[in-house]
Amino acid sequence: TYRLDWRKLPKGSRIWGTWRLHIISASGVPAMDGPLKNSSDPFCEIVAESVTGNVQLRQVTCVKVADCNPTWDEVFDLPVASSPGVIDAILDEVTPSTGNR
Repeated sequence: TYRLDWRKLPKGSRIWGTWRLHIISASGVPAMDGPLKNSSDPFCEIVAESVTGNVQLRQVTCVKVADCNPTWDEVFDLPVASSPGVIDAILDEVTPSTGNR
């Protein structure tokens, strides 16, 4: 189960708002740890991509070892830029010399 909420940020911010994703739990995850084990080590992966496709954000929950009914209760914020290119500019400010994002 999950919950998704829109959180608008103050006017004039470089970030228009965020999608707040609350990953709560799952049930009945298929056993994938091999034929002799009746368990899985599940996790959730969240991937958001910019409209232009040149920026991608990837976030991952913790792994729940040997649990086919995991509870994560983890919250992720996915930023939405106030205008095109804003996320690129922010990333360039915080990582100017690496060239990697």
